[in-house]
Amino acid sequence: MAEEREDRPPEHRMEENAVSSGRSPGLRRGTYLNIFGSINLLAMVVFGLYHLLGPEWEVKPVLGVVELAFGGLTVGVLLFLRLTQNLRLAVNMALCLTIGLLAALLFSGGVAGTGLFWWFCMPAAAFYLKGSRGGWVWVGTSMVLLGGAYGLSEAGRVVLPYPPAVLRQGLVSYVVVSLLIYAFEVLRGDYERILLRKNQQISAAARRLSEESEARRRTLEDLDRARAEAERANRAKSEFLSRMSHELRTPLNAILGFTELLLTDRREPPTAGQREALETVLGSARHLLGLIGEILDLARVEAGRLEVTPVPLDPAPLLEECLRTLGPAARERSVSLILEPQEGRVPAAVGDPVRLRQILLNLLSNAVKYNRENGQVRVALGREGDRVALSVADTGPGMEASEAERIFEPFERLDADRKGIPGTGIGLSLSRRLARLMGGDLRVESTPGVGSRFTLLLPAAPGDWAGSPVPGRGGTVPFPEAAAAEARLTVLYVEDDGANVALVRKILERRPELHLRVASTVREGLQAALRERPSVLLLDLHLPDGNGLEILEALQREGGAVPPVVVVSASAMPQEVSRVLERGVSAYLTKPLDIGRFLEALDDALGEEKAGRRAGGGPP
Repeated sequence: MAEEREDRPPEHRMEENAVSSGRSPGLRRGTYLNIFGSINLLAMVVFGLYHLLGPEWEVKPVLGVVELAFGGLTVGVLLFLRLTQNLRLAVNMALCLTIGLLAALLFSGGVAGTGLFWWFCMPAAAFYLKGSRGGWVWVGTSMVLLGGAYGLSEAGRVVLPYPPAVLRQGLVSYVVVSLLIYAFEVLRGDYERILLRKNQQISAAARRLSEESEARRRTLEDLDRARAEAERANRAKSEFLSRMSHELRTPLNAILGFTELLLTDRREPPTAGQREALETVLGSARHLLGLIGEILDLARVEAGRLEVTPVPLDPAPLLEECLRTLGPAARERSVSLILEPQEGRVPAAVGDPVRLRQILLNLLSNAVKYNRENGQVRVALGREGDRVALSVADTGPGMEASEAERIFEPFERLDADRKGIPGTGIGLSLSRRLARLMGGDLRVESTPGVGSRFTLLLPAAPGDWAGSPVPGRGGTVPFPEAAAAEARLTVLYVEDDGANVALVRKILERRPELHLRVASTVREGLQAALRERPSVLLLDLHLPDGNGLEILEALQREGGAVPPVVVVSASAMPQEVSRVLERGVSAYLTKPLDIGRFLEALDDALGEEKAGRRAGGGPP
């Protein structure tokens, strides 16, 4: 900062010193000195020439020479300032020169000749160039000079070219003018200091605004970069989830599918030992499938990718269905499932039926698993304020207050691992997040040695909406023993995984009326579809040379009849399912295949194909 001040012109530094010492800066001192010196030079030349060359009665050679001499000295002061830029010394030289000029004019009769013009210039120059305090030194000097001349004249020691009355009047006038100029200088200095302070405040505020603007700009750039990075991370995470879903579900499809086929094979039923082994494999595979689904759901929730569709619904039928589903597991552990009677009319709730069923099954399953033998699970449906409350209370070991919130952390199982209770520690964390996505919440109250109560809160449906029961899945898997008495229909399955092809082939053995053709790439599938004109087209999305939907697009471009399409894919991401269904496919089935759902979708597609034949005039 000191170096910056030294680099500035001297007059600028002097102005800053004047401000810091309380003097008014006014215009730049150097500029004023130049103006004052120029006016002084012009006046000296004009009056000097006038007194030398003017009318005979005005000719005063001595006075003219004095005035021209001081004009030359003024030129010297201005040149000194120009060459040295030493403003402080130039100001003092100019004021000394003015004092000398006043003395010369006083004792040569110039004061009377010029009407005290030069004397009244002195206060203005002194106060302006030196400030209100320093100006009094020079003004006082000139007053001493003028007062001394008056005193000497009164004492008769010096004979001046004008009477004492002129000196007396001039001295009084000089004092009055000096006081007036001083007062003006003080007021002007205060006003200029106020202006300078305001200008400094404005400049400081402008700097702060500039710095804040720059900081805000950098912050916005950082936010943009962070947002872009987050979007890239989300896309990568979604791609990872989609890939993991596909890679994990594909082998499970074969495990679950073939295990179910072996268990339900009526031609060669398994032995008791084989059935026990197959049921163990089936249970483990289903547990693994549930684990995969929970992990992927939890990851989608954290990534903000899991969507729920809250609708008005009656929770009672859904609750009863979940109780029936958990009935066998409860009987196996001798745990009683009790649905407490409702108190008053319970309003309909707002929630996603699929996710609500997932939460209830998780709460009921935990209440059975972590209960004591011959314990109870009491389920109640009621209301709490403006929300619907579904509570599940068990008679298990309970928890301490410090443990109650930890169980909602992912993979937190307290001491369940040591007790050999199966589980992953994901269900409760996922259930609470799903509840909050639906606008509700999930809380726990627990007493050690007594049990725990989990309460699911959901928003109540507006008005007097009366929901219909949410249908359960129900029904059994149809396995017809004989073929229908009609022509064989072709099913083209485009799939590159041999285990999945073998599973579908095994399932369709129980539908002799269906003839299965297989292709493993997009190219082979399109050629087979154009050649065979199948009744139903089964498509996998992830093929070695592209996406299975390319076959559908190519058939649509051909302009001919497009067979019903059923997508069979290991990709279970909701966005992808919705996107594919919008393309006009009949059904989207995720692996591992639910055999009953697969056959239902196949029958529906064949029904569409037969309806299309009848509409086109083909054979019924």
